[in-house]
Amino acid sequence: MEEKWLVPRKKAEVVSAGEQLPSIQEVIQLAPVLIESGMFPGVNKPPEAVAKILLGREMGVGPVTSLQLIDVVRGRLRPRAQLIATLLKRSGRYDYRIKKLDDKECVIEFLDRGVMVYESHWTMADAERAGVVKPDSAWKTYPREMLFSRAMSTGALKVCPEVMGGAEPLEINGGYDVVEGVATPEGEPPAEAWTNFWLKADELGFPSRDEVHAALGVASVKDYIANVRRPDGSAPSLEDALVVLRKKAAERDINDLFPEQTETPGVAPSSEASPPAEGPDVPSERPGGTEGQSEGVAGQRIQIENLLRVRWGEFPDSVDGNIRLWCDNVFKVKTIADIPEERLQEALKKAQGK
Repeated sequence: MEEKWLVPRKKAEVVSAGEQLPSIQEVIQLAPVLIESGMFPGVNKPPEAVAKILLGREMGVGPVTSLQLIDVVRGRLRPRAQLIATLLKRSGRYDYRIKKLDDKECVIEFLDRGVMVYESHWTMADAERAGVVKPDSAWKTYPREMLFSRAMSTGALKVCPEVMGGAEPLEINGGYDVVEGVATPEGEPPAEAWTNFWLKADELGFPSRDEVHAALGVASVKDYIANVRRPDGSAPSLEDALVVLRKKAAERDINDLFPEQTETPGVAPSSEASPPAEGPDVPSERPGGTEGQSEGVAGQRIQIENLLRVRWGEFPDSVDGNIRLWCDNVFKVKTIADIPEERLQEALKKAQGK
């Protein structure tokens, strides 16, 4: 009886295992060449490349596709959902169609010889229950792709495990994200994000992990992500941790540049003479009259604030807090407006870093 497909299509020409594919000896010779090309991030050893190519050969795909779409996770070869979808479409027997796909849900119908035999669902609620929806994870940035991968892998494992050569899909049992050839458990920041985090932490003056953990007040950065909460109750990201480190670095720099003063607030240090009394032999440096004096004081306070804002302009979210810390550490006052007039020149010099 003629087959009737629910979705009209041309029957794919399947490459059977071993047909038009390199022999095992050719695979062994080819693996080092492909690695040396540098086009397959994460594949660094010929035996690993050979293993991937051989599994791909069993599935009927070539060496390049195998190295691109088969990953090694904890010593096991695991094909990605993208490869599984391709194998279904070219199998001549199985097929799938997307019934629904948006940022909240994916529904895929699996067909066997044109007959719908299974419907695979994956929702963001499922992902949240699994604990994989976190700020730095792909679930936040690419929800549709992640939902499709989960629905495809779970459905194919039930309907047509033979197309995967018996291998477990990458997205099953917790699942993994792959960035630049490095597999990371779903829900965790990818390896690249961790690398950038530690580089930025080092630039901020926290070169060791112990120093970072001490600044964050946790045993590890993973503990920070798992246990600390934003004001809205959501989990923090690595960028949130960097914001904390920037604030700590600013506080540290303030203390280094302006050690705690011991003099009484409002009284000039003994090393600096009090402003001389104005008289005929000592020309006044202030504009004449009370009004001019008031305008000069206000202008000095504005200049001090501008200098400090420029200094901490790299941290716009914490600049006001840094200014308050500076006022407290240097002059034992709460704001620039509280700095005594007789110390404004001193404040200007310190604001300039002198």
